[in-house]
Amino acid sequence: MRDLYTWGDVTHNVGLLGHGNDVSQWIPKRVSGPLEGLQVLYVACGTYHSALATANGKPFTFGDGSFGT
Repeated sequence: MRDLYTWGDVTHNVGLLGHGNDVSQWIPKRVSGPLEGLQVLYVACGTYHSALATANGKPFTFGDGSFGT
């Protein structure tokens, strides 16, 4: 996967889209930061979270954070 894009409503939850803010995105926006240059192999998404697995074995998660840090 070359680039990862997320979009959606984050009105009540910060960080759900992986952009590090509480701004809703109605047009797909590329996720950057720690994922720059990494090949994402798998993506799993839920209502309040997303989890990624990269080719080098690093897992990444982002989301609501109500049940973890």
